[in-house]
Amino acid sequence: MDFQEKKSLLWNHKALVLIVAAILVLVNILSLRFFLRFDWTENDRYSISDASINILQSLNDLVTVKAYFTKDLPPQFIPVRQYIGDLLAEYQAYSTGNFSYQFVDPEDIEIAQEAQRIGIAPVEMQVRENDSLQIKSGYLGIGIFYQGAQ
Repeated sequence: MDFQEKKSLLWNHKALVLIVAAILVLVNILSLRFFLRFDWTENDRYSISDASINILQSLNDLVTVKAYFTKDLPPQFIPVRQYIGDLLAEYQAYSTGNFSYQFVDPEDIEIAQEAQRIGIAPVEMQVRENDSLQIKSGYLGIGIFYQGAQ
């Protein structure tokens, strides 16, 4: 391979890297402008319905969801918290900015009182630790607030 062929090959590699970088930048810019998600699970397990999407897109005022979940949940409840978090994130992604959510830990007395005031009571959960069965109290609940009211 002579010098000209090496030089041509080097330019081809540089051009290829620039083209790939330009494509990645373009895809990134388009992904910021257009929202698209895929759910390839059976029965669209992780998709929300068209009716829910229509409601979320037609909200004309802020809807806030507070998820009252104890921080140190027993292991059997962690998937529930994860599923709720994923679902609320989907709702927020499909809304036009009028849906927000937050997870709060009722470990703080004021937050626990707020949860109880809106009807979310602590739940007793069985926890197996170190070959013993214990009963712990915790929170697993959701409050929906619209125009500052529950």
